[in-house]
Amino acid sequence: MKKLRIPLRNSELRYARRQLKRLDWIDQSRIVLLGFSEGAQTAAAYSGDEFAAIVLMGTNCRFSGGSPKAASSIAVLSLMGKNDRYYEGLGCRIKRTVSGSKSRVIDGAGHNLRNNKEAVSEIRKFLQYVLRD
Repeated sequence: MKKLRIPLRNSELRYARRQLKRLDWIDQSRIVLLGFSEGAQTAAAYSGDEFAAIVLMGTNCRFSGGSPKAASSIAVLSLMGKNDRYYEGLGCRIKRTVSGSKSRVIDGAGHNLRNNKEAVSEIRKFLQYVLRD
């Protein structure tokens, strides 16, 4: 993905968030941004604070300086497969400790973590912690 796509994708992301704000049946305080691959690069480069948490799958945050740009109050989970052919198991650096934020490289996994049991389990635990009442 070329770095020039990030502003376009962030524009699309801001538009989608505005549309979600118009839906009164959605709990606005519990919306989570999840991105995979190019979507994760976009999510990592997003500097807003409108999400309860961000989940990044299959990215090393290279277009955001190696770490997510979201406000430091936003919880972030970064997941990367150790055998990822695009990023060679180098996940994002998570420098925050808020709400269980962390970066995890999963042994034996590749780029596509969608059906990886460990990744699904990590996401479930993270969301249960972040979105607890």
